[in-house]
Amino acid sequence: MLTGRMEMPDGRVRLLSGSTADLTALTAGKRSLLYFLRDSACILCMYAVSNILEYVPLLAKQGIQLILCVNSNVQAAQENLGPVPGIFVICDETGALYRDFGVFPAPNQTAMEGPCTLQAIAQARTAGFVHGIDSGNPLQLPAVFLIGPDCTVRNSYYGKTAEDTPLPGDCLRRFSYQSPIL
Repeated sequence: MLTGRMEMPDGRVRLLSGSTADLTALTAGKRSLLYFLRDSACILCMYAVSNILEYVPLLAKQGIQLILCVNSNVQAAQENLGPVPGIFVICDETGALYRDFGVFPAPNQTAMEGPCTLQAIAQARTAGFVHGIDSGNPLQLPAVFLIGPDCTVRNSYYGKTAEDTPLPGDCLRRFSYQSPIL
């Protein structure tokens, strides 16, 4: 697990557009919230993306950029998520970046379910989301990292269940309590 003041892992990443970039080039000189979400086919992931996107203007005003990483290939992510304006979306089909950041899948289906999982799935369905094209690990758990302008991990949150993806506002409150940069 990565915790405060650790150097962020780097590497070449594939973006939703199909182009590639170095992760440090995406984050250097900027504060970033880096979300590791599940497979883009997961309705919980799609629902989380729709809720997270509402925070893009607020984050921009605070000088914080949003980066999403999905455990999916580019084609599946494009079909499942559609356009995601104003943010970088990393498509990590192999899960290499997830492993580098210590974001591991649950050992089995039962271990990734929490007391609110079925309720979260029902909310996602009510919002109109349906399961998409699978391309990643169905047991992948989510995580969020606050990355400093010097490419260090300032704070981290590792999800314990499939729906355990805090919204940016919750992350900022949690992380600002422990981090002097916010």
